[in-house]
Amino acid sequence: MNLRAIKTNLARSRERMTLGLAALMWRWLTIHERCVAEEAGVERFDLVTIVPTTRERLGIHPWQHLAEELIGLTRDRFMLLLEMDPTANQGRMPRIDRFRSLGHRLSGESILVLDDTWTTGANAQSMAARLKKIGASKVGIVSIGRHFAVPRDGKFRPVYQEYLRKAKRLGWLWNRCCLDHCWYQ
Repeated sequence: MNLRAIKTNLARSRERMTLGLAALMWRWLTIHERCVAEEAGVERFDLVTIVPTTRERLGIHPWQHLAEELIGLTRDRFMLLLEMDPTANQGRMPRIDRFRSLGHRLSGESILVLDDTWTTGANAQSMAARLKKIGASKVGIVSIGRHFAVPRDGKFRPVYQEYLRKAKRLGWLWNRCCLDHCWYQ
C-alpha cells in the first residue's frame, strides 16, 4: 500500500508514506547493502541511482527524493544517471534501449540501483545493461517491493504460488538477508 501511495500525486498520502519507506530502506541498507556489494564483487558501491519512471510524473520521482535527500547512506553517493527513452519499446522484456544516458560517462564505478517494485525485472535489468554500456563496472539492484499481476482467472501461476508460500513460511526478520535465502530464481 505504501508503494502505491507514493506513486500517486496525492500529496498528503505521499508525504506520510514516503517517510516510512525512507526509514525502511535506510535500515535495510544499513544492515544489508554490504551483502549486495559483496555479491556484486565490490567492497562498497561508488554511486547510487534509481530506476527512472517509465511514465509521466509531476515533479521529482519519489525514489529520487528518498535516495537523494532522505536516506543518509545514499545522499552523498546519489546521481541520476538515466532516463526513460520515450521512443523505446517499454514492454515486459529487458531491452538495453529502454533507458538513455543523461550525459554521464562512467569510468568503472560500481552502481547500486534502487527500484521500488519488481514485477518482471525488465526495467532493472534494462537499466543494469545500459549502466554497463556507459562504463559501470558492477551493478547491484535492490527492490523494496514484489508485485505479482493477478491473472484474469484469479489464480497465480504455480511458480508464484510457491514463492508466496515460502515467503509466508519464512516470515520477515531484519537480520535475514534476501541473498541468504535465494529460494526464487
